[in-house]
Amino acid sequence: LIIVLIVLTILGSALMVVWPGDNVSLQAEAQQLANDLRYIQFLSMSQDSSYRVNFSSDQYTFTDLSGVSALLHPVTESNIATLGTGMILSTTGLPNNYLVFDQQGIPYTDTVGTELSSNATITLTASSGSIAVTVSPETGLATIS
Repeated sequence: LIIVLIVLTILGSALMVVWPGDNVSLQAEAQQLANDLRYIQFLSMSQDSSYRVNFSSDQYTFTDLSGVSALLHPVTESNIATLGTGMILSTTGLPNNYLVFDQQGIPYTDTVGTELSSNATITLTASSGSIAVTVSPETGLATIS
């Protein structure tokens, strides 16, 4: 019995050392963000209305064009997506820290119709590294890099 406990302890210690931990969470958060951007873009096109995604350092929210009325996510039934513990979100190419999709799915950097002129990058950072979600101008294609 003691030998079995020793072997299990050694195996458990080895698994803790090689377990991917934050890297898996970071990848999952980036995938969720890309999926949420695609969802808001699809919703804008299917409901013939403009919607936006608002970014802050530890979460992003879904609202109408004005940024006032919450838009509930169909899975979480909340308009707020909070990042995992220790993760930080930053944006490049979005001067107002939000992204608007119009009725045609075209991404804008503001509510008055300034189209995204170059790739917008939303970077998720954790202790294990960082990963970027890039939104392309004109098409609004969200990719993970």
